[in-house]
Amino acid sequence: IELDQNVKLILLCFFFCATVLLPCLSFFNVDEKNGMSFSGPVEDMFGYTVQQFENSEGKWVLIGSPLKGQPAKRTGDVYKCPVGHGPSSECIKLDLPEQTTIPNIHEVKENMTMGTTLVANPDGNGFLACGPQYGYMCGSQQYITGICSNVSSSFKVLNSIAPTVQECQQDMDIVIVLDGSNSIYPWDDITKFLKKFLAQINIGPARVGIVSYGDDVGHVFNLSQFTTTQDLVANAEKIPQRTGHKTMTALGIDTARKEAFTPERGARPGVKKVMVIVTDGESHDNHDLSEVVKACEDDGIERFSIAVLGDYNRQNKSLDQVKHFIDEIELIASEKKEDHFFNVSDEAALINIVDALGSKIFALEATSGNHTSSFEMEMSQSGFSVHTSRAGVMLGAVGAYDWNGTVVMQSGNSFKVPKKNTFHDPLVQKYEGMAGYVGYDVQSAYTQAGVFYIAGAPRFNHTGRVSIYRYDGENITITQHLRGEQIGSYFGSILQTLDVNKDSYTDILLVGAPMFMGPERDEQGQVYVYKISKVRLCLSRDVAELHAEMTFDLNKINLQQPTCNIQGRDTVCVNAKVCFTYKIKSEKETKIRYSLTLDSLRAIARGRFRDTDDRKMQRNAIISHHLCTNHSFYMSVFQFYCPSPVYRYIHIMYTVSVICRLLIKASQEKFQVSINIKNSGDNAYNTRVILSTTENINYVKDLVSSDLRLILTVPLFYQISSDLRLFLFVPLFYQISPDLRLILFVPLFYLFSDSEEALDKLKDNFVHISIPVKYQVSLKFTAMKHMKEDHIIIKEGEKWPDVFNDTSVIGEEMNVSYTVRTNRSSKICLSSFFSMEINLYTFWRERVRLNERKRESERKQERESENKT
Repeated sequence: IELDQNVKLILLCFFFCATVLLPCLSFFNVDEKNGMSFSGPVEDMFGYTVQQFENSEGKWVLIGSPLKGQPAKRTGDVYKCPVGHGPSSECIKLDLPEQTTIPNIHEVKENMTMGTTLVANPDGNGFLACGPQYGYMCGSQQYITGICSNVSSSFKVLNSIAPTVQECQQDMDIVIVLDGSNSIYPWDDITKFLKKFLAQINIGPARVGIVSYGDDVGHVFNLSQFTTTQDLVANAEKIPQRTGHKTMTALGIDTARKEAFTPERGARPGVKKVMVIVTDGESHDNHDLSEVVKACEDDGIERFSIAVLGDYNRQNKSLDQVKHFIDEIELIASEKKEDHFFNVSDEAALINIVDALGSKIFALEATSGNHTSSFEMEMSQSGFSVHTSRAGVMLGAVGAYDWNGTVVMQSGNSFKVPKKNTFHDPLVQKYEGMAGYVGYDVQSAYTQAGVFYIAGAPRFNHTGRVSIYRYDGENITITQHLRGEQIGSYFGSILQTLDVNKDSYTDILLVGAPMFMGPERDEQGQVYVYKISKVRLCLSRDVAELHAEMTFDLNKINLQQPTCNIQGRDTVCVNAKVCFTYKIKSEKETKIRYSLTLDSLRAIARGRFRDTDDRKMQRNAIISHHLCTNHSFYMSVFQFYCPSPVYRYIHIMYTVSVICRLLIKASQEKFQVSINIKNSGDNAYNTRVILSTTENINYVKDLVSSDLRLILTVPLFYQISSDLRLFLFVPLFYQISPDLRLILFVPLFYLFSDSEEALDKLKDNFVHISIPVKYQVSLKFTAMKHMKEDHIIIKEGEKWPDVFNDTSVIGEEMNVSYTVRTNRSSKICLSSFFSMEINLYTFWRERVRLNERKRESERKQERESENKT
């Protein structure tokens, strides 16, 4: 197979292409009126994948929703949506996560993201839906291997496909070598560490022995001593401290190597050997340490060493002493040191590294030797991409082999996992393929020479790579590599093969680079087109350059000098010359279509073409290199009023007045502003007034004075007469917002037109006024007195002192209440002054007169009685 990279598609849009080519296109097989839409939660990523599907029940749309169940879980799912069942038909969730399962393992489905990948089988018999985040537990470790559900045409799960899931292989013999010297303190922290660490070991597949040392060495537990984790943890809590004044680390390690890993103490042949060394000081036999470590290496014992710095910190030892101790304990650990060596500040901190230590020891079920930190298929995420064809199923596994990635191939009813160096040979390409994501997308191509398989690795060497290979059921043979050209472009993240002529053979391979940076430094993306053929000939369409230019005669329009006659009236006509320059590689002529529009930015144009009597005109033409055409347009016919010379200026002026007298009544918060506009020059076209105020003023309406005199020149565009006696009177009504009070009314007026006005006359086109505003207070004043009588009784003959020392002398206390009200809700500053006058003389005179009238009446009654007698 040979692929040419000489054809690139850079998707660009040109205005000329849109106007010339698009009108020639038509669609005959797309129903635009009766389309259907299916909706789902955006948070669930409903619609992330979509597939058309058909079975005996009808037509369906399969929709993936990989985050279904979020935020607590992200199990995901697939929906089936019926087509042609009416607009009210709803999508049905298939519940694939519940039905997709692998027996005899501890599954983790909470974040499996089912529906991330969705492909239909090529024979139409069902489809595949995958969840690449599916995982399972091995001890305390979770592995993300991915899983796919093979669904039948009747939406039943036939089987689950998870070729990278492996049985947890935790068969290993673990011997813990403990420093029990006197410097270890307190010992309880050591037993707490042991209990937590041993509790996560599954006794049975794994066995644990313990060796303790100080001045000498002793066996605490043998490998075969306990059959359950519970018994092991319970007895570990009772382990005593061995004590001793020396730290014989080399002796303890060598004793464990020679004696603990023996069949007599429970060691099993062929089982992985692991040794964990915990110590808090330099060894007294460090001269033997290098030889002992080499012996462990020869016996295949993987070593984890832990340096406890508690005694060094308690004794305030120097940094050099601490470094020397750490270097010694690091020497004991296996390679890679960063995965096999730990150091903690004191004994209490040991419990904090239990999880990390366990993850390193039980990191891989399929690895052996001293490479516990290297991932193979444990994080493979198979099903990240899927391709189904007549040849079988391809599963992209981007997380395989430390995220270098691979492609799991189907062979018959089984799946083949390629070797680690199939797509990336670390001996030849040491760093280029690291985290290359092989399998990000997968495809296949059918040729006369057989089937070729294609895998994209968008992060290979940071530029991306596409691998093309053959597969014979056992072995993979790479035939060609296609390389990206720009760092970070993600070349190979999208693959597509096409059979253009429908002869069952693949003709074209499309490779996407969606993050490709264009010349404008934006991520516009790029698509590479490769022709699958033995002929290295690539043809492309001609690229044309078209430039347009327009000139006018006259270049200035003088409305007062007619140049033509339209409909029996004189008006102004202008000749427009349109020229096109056309450049193309070939010499052939090309058909073009162009459009002209007058006053395109206005709702109603001020001119018309003579040929069409309309503002628009469209023409078809044939061009080879250069083409020019002439078109004439005229101004709309109207009566001229031209008392001035040809070259003249307008002079518009206006005044603003406020009728409300600066007072806003409480019953009606509306006021009126009047605008007077005058023009002392020539005709002014499209005259406009802009008035802007503060936010607390609401515009209500405007009224044009009945004595307005306008001369209509162009439809819907007015000009003010040059007669000085005529003016435009426009009252504008405003209302104050109820939640905002107006303290100062500051309107801004600006008047302009499309006509030309002298610069020294522009000063009166702008008015900025400031009007203080007063509000009617509407006060109501009432008074109420509180007393039994309206007067004070003074008995006859009573004597009063010249000076009053107490108010009780003159009678009872008199209370008067005053109330001031306003109907406004806002605060008002109010000052008051009260005065009261009491005239004792007046009261006294009135009382004397009353007594005299009473006595006169009594004497009159006595005389009348005497007369009767």
